[in-house]
Amino acid sequence: MKKLIIGLSVGMLLGSAATALAATNETVQATFAKFVFKVNGQERQLQTTPLVVDGTSYLPVREISGLLGYELKYDEATREINLTGVPGVPAKSPEPPATASEVKSKENSISDGIDSATWISAKELVDKGGIKISVRSDGKEFYLTKKDQTFTLTQSNGDIMIKNDSSYLKRDTLKNLGLID
Repeated sequence: MKKLIIGLSVGMLLGSAATALAATNETVQATFAKFVFKVNGQERQLQTTPLVVDGTSYLPVREISGLLGYELKYDEATREINLTGVPGVPAKSPEPPATASEVKSKENSISDGIDSATWISAKELVDKGGIKISVRSDGKEFYLTKKDQTFTLTQSNGDIMIKNDSSYLKRDTLKNLGLID
Protein backbone atom coordinates (compact mmCIF):
# COMPACT_ATOMS: atom_id res chain seq x y z
CA MET A 1 0.00 0.00 0.00
CA LYS A 2 2.86 2.32 0.88
CA LYS A 3 4.49 1.72 -2.53
CA LEU A 4 1.20 2.50 -4.28
CA ILE A 5 0.88 5.87 -2.49
CA ILE A 6 4.50 6.77 -3.24
CA GLY A 7 4.05 5.72 -6.88
CA LEU A 8 0.90 7.83 -7.27
CA SER A 9 2.55 10.81 -5.61
CA VAL A 10 5.59 10.64 -7.89
CA GLY A 11 3.32 10.18 -10.92
CA MET A 12 1.23 13.23 -10.03
CA LEU A 13 4.35 15.29 -9.37
CA LEU A 14 5.87 14.40 -12.74
CA GLY A 15 2.54 14.97 -14.52
CA SER A 16 2.07 18.42 -13.01
CA ALA A 17 5.68 19.38 -13.79
CA ALA A 18 5.23 18.36 -17.43
CA THR A 19 1.99 20.35 -17.65
CA ALA A 20 3.64 23.43 -16.12
CA LEU A 21 6.57 23.16 -18.53
CA ALA A 22 4.25 22.86 -21.53
CA ALA A 23 2.27 25.93 -20.42
CA THR A 24 5.37 28.13 -20.21
CA ASN A 25 6.58 27.29 -23.74
CA GLU A 26 3.42 28.31 -25.59
CA THR A 27 4.04 30.58 -28.57
CA VAL A 28 1.71 32.22 -31.02
CA GLN A 29 2.62 32.95 -34.61
CA ALA A 30 1.01 36.12 -35.96
CA THR A 31 1.36 38.12 -39.15
CA PHE A 32 0.75 41.80 -39.80
CA ALA A 33 -1.95 42.42 -42.39
CA LYS A 34 -3.12 45.45 -44.35
CA PHE A 35 -6.88 45.77 -44.76
CA VAL A 36 -9.16 48.22 -46.49
CA PHE A 37 -11.27 49.38 -43.55
CA LYS A 38 -14.60 51.10 -44.26
CA VAL A 39 -17.13 52.68 -41.90
CA ASN A 40 -20.53 53.38 -43.45
CA GLY A 41 -18.94 53.05 -46.89
CA GLN A 42 -16.16 55.56 -46.16
CA GLU A 43 -12.62 54.23 -46.26
CA ARG A 44 -10.66 54.82 -43.05
CA GLN A 45 -6.95 54.44 -42.40
CA LEU A 46 -5.83 52.55 -39.32
CA GLN A 47 -2.78 53.94 -37.52
CA THR A 48 -1.97 50.51 -36.04
CA THR A 49 -1.39 47.48 -38.25
CA PRO A 50 -3.81 44.63 -37.44
CA LEU A 51 -2.56 41.13 -36.60
CA VAL A 52 -3.83 37.84 -38.00
CA VAL A 53 -3.51 34.71 -35.83
CA ASP A 54 -4.82 31.38 -37.15
CA GLY A 55 -7.09 33.16 -39.64
CA THR A 56 -8.59 35.53 -37.08
CA SER A 57 -7.97 39.28 -37.42
CA TYR A 58 -7.15 41.24 -34.27
CA LEU A 59 -7.85 44.95 -34.54
CA PRO A 60 -6.82 47.70 -32.08
CA VAL A 61 -9.97 48.18 -29.99
CA ARG A 62 -9.24 51.80 -28.98
CA GLU A 63 -8.71 52.88 -32.57
CA ILE A 64 -11.70 50.94 -33.93
CA SER A 65 -14.01 52.27 -31.24
CA GLY A 66 -12.93 55.82 -32.12
CA LEU A 67 -13.63 55.24 -35.81
CA LEU A 68 -17.08 53.93 -34.92
CA GLY A 69 -17.86 57.00 -32.80
CA TYR A 70 -17.44 55.43 -29.39
CA GLU A 71 -15.31 56.56 -26.47
CA LEU A 72 -13.23 53.82 -24.85
CA LYS A 73 -12.43 53.77 -21.16
CA TYR A 74 -10.22 51.10 -19.60
CA ASP A 75 -10.25 50.26 -15.90
CA GLU A 76 -6.90 48.66 -15.12
CA ALA A 77 -7.99 47.41 -11.70
CA THR A 78 -10.88 45.36 -13.09
CA ARG A 79 -9.41 44.92 -16.62
CA GLU A 80 -12.70 46.22 -17.98
CA ILE A 81 -13.10 47.91 -21.37
CA ASN A 82 -16.12 50.19 -21.56
CA LEU A 83 -17.37 51.69 -24.85
CA THR A 84 -19.76 54.61 -24.59
CA GLY A 85 -21.60 56.40 -27.34
CA VAL A 86 -24.94 56.69 -29.04
CA PRO A 87 -25.94 53.58 -31.03
CA GLY A 88 -26.66 54.36 -34.66
CA VAL A 89 -24.69 57.60 -34.67
CA PRO A 90 -22.14 57.30 -37.45
CA ALA A 91 -18.46 57.79 -36.84
CA LYS A 92 -17.06 61.24 -37.45
CA SER A 93 -16.36 62.08 -41.06
CA PRO A 94 -12.72 62.17 -41.93
CA GLU A 95 -11.15 65.61 -42.13
CA PRO A 96 -10.31 66.80 -45.63
CA PRO A 97 -6.62 66.55 -46.53
CA ALA A 98 -4.55 69.54 -45.49
CA THR A 99 -3.22 71.86 -48.15
CA ALA A 100 0.53 72.26 -48.59
CA SER A 101 0.45 75.70 -46.95
CA GLU A 102 -1.48 74.35 -43.94
CA VAL A 103 1.06 71.56 -43.49
CA LYS A 104 3.98 74.00 -43.74
CA SER A 105 2.46 76.38 -41.18
CA LYS A 106 1.90 73.53 -38.70
CA GLU A 107 5.42 72.06 -38.93
CA ASN A 108 6.86 74.11 -36.08
CA SER A 109 3.68 75.02 -34.22
CA ILE A 110 2.49 73.61 -30.94
CA SER A 111 -0.12 70.93 -31.59
CA ASP A 112 -2.00 69.40 -28.66
CA GLY A 113 0.54 71.12 -26.43
CA ILE A 114 3.47 69.35 -28.14
CA ASP A 115 6.24 71.53 -29.57
CA SER A 116 7.16 69.74 -32.80
CA ALA A 117 10.53 71.53 -32.90
CA THR A 118 11.45 69.81 -29.60
CA TRP A 119 9.55 66.51 -29.84
CA ILE A 120 8.87 63.89 -32.53
CA SER A 121 6.14 61.27 -32.24
CA ALA A 122 7.28 57.67 -31.94
CA LYS A 123 4.94 56.80 -34.81
CA GLU A 124 6.55 59.37 -37.11
CA LEU A 125 10.01 58.13 -36.13
CA VAL A 126 9.05 54.55 -37.07
CA ASP A 127 7.18 55.52 -40.26
CA LYS A 128 9.70 58.00 -41.67
CA GLY A 129 12.94 57.21 -39.89
CA GLY A 130 13.09 53.45 -40.43
CA ILE A 131 13.63 52.93 -36.70
CA LYS A 132 12.22 49.99 -34.76
CA ILE A 133 10.96 50.86 -31.28
CA SER A 134 10.38 48.45 -28.41
CA VAL A 135 8.93 49.64 -25.13
CA ARG A 136 9.47 48.28 -21.62
CA SER A 137 6.17 47.03 -20.17
CA ASP A 138 5.85 50.01 -17.79
CA GLY A 139 6.47 52.48 -20.65
CA LYS A 140 9.41 54.18 -18.93
CA GLU A 141 12.11 52.96 -21.33
CA PHE A 142 12.14 52.90 -25.11
CA TYR A 143 14.63 50.78 -27.06
CA LEU A 144 15.37 52.23 -30.51
CA THR A 145 17.04 50.04 -33.12
CA LYS A 146 18.49 51.23 -36.41
CA LYS A 147 20.97 49.27 -38.52
CA ASP A 148 21.74 46.72 -35.76
CA GLN A 149 22.43 49.43 -33.16
CA THR A 150 20.13 49.73 -30.16
CA PHE A 151 19.78 52.82 -27.98
CA THR A 152 17.83 53.21 -24.73
CA LEU A 153 15.81 56.34 -23.94
CA THR A 154 14.25 56.82 -20.52
CA GLN A 155 11.34 58.86 -19.27
CA SER A 156 13.28 59.80 -16.11
CA ASN A 157 15.96 61.57 -18.22
CA GLY A 158 13.28 63.62 -19.97
CA ASP A 159 13.85 61.88 -23.33
CA ILE A 160 10.27 60.52 -23.48
CA MET A 161 6.93 62.27 -23.08
CA ILE A 162 3.58 60.49 -23.12
CA LYS A 163 0.56 62.68 -23.75
CA ASN A 164 -2.95 61.95 -25.05
CA ASP A 165 -2.12 58.21 -25.46
CA SER A 166 0.80 59.09 -27.77
CA SER A 167 4.54 58.82 -27.17
CA TYR A 168 7.00 61.55 -28.10
CA LEU A 169 10.81 61.47 -28.12
CA LYS A 170 13.15 64.43 -27.71
CA ARG A 171 14.61 65.50 -31.08
CA ASP A 172 17.93 66.74 -29.63
CA THR A 173 18.62 63.36 -28.01
CA LEU A 174 17.81 61.55 -31.26
CA LYS A 175 20.13 63.93 -33.20
CA ASN A 176 22.95 63.38 -30.70
CA LEU A 177 22.58 59.61 -31.17
CA GLY A 178 22.65 60.02 -34.96
CA LEU A 179 19.15 58.60 -35.35
CA ILE A 180 17.72 61.68 -37.13
CA ASP A 181 19.20 64.63 -39.01
